[in-house]
Amino acid sequence: AYLGVGATGPAKANVDRAIQADPSNPVFLMTAGFVAERAGDSERAIDFNRRALRSDPGAFAAANDLGVELARRHDYAAAESALRRAVGA
Repeated sequence: AYLGVGATGPAKANVDRAIQADPSNPVFLMTAGFVAERAGDSERAIDFNRRALRSDPGAFAAANDLGVELARRHDYAAAESALRRAVGA
């Protein structure tokens, strides 16, 4: 809801608390990646999506978001790999 109104600060605070409660929960990690992306922190978004995939290798949304972030950085080989993983899931 916070992201819907552009309030990335409160969204980040909430997702940080969720991750503290369960650091390997792929849903929390994917959400943190989405919040980081919206806040303009590509590096953090990539990290959270990679962590989500380590926690749940079938997390196709995390693989998709990772691929998009990597493509934006012009890392096309890694982006292709992530996007193929998303499609394969």
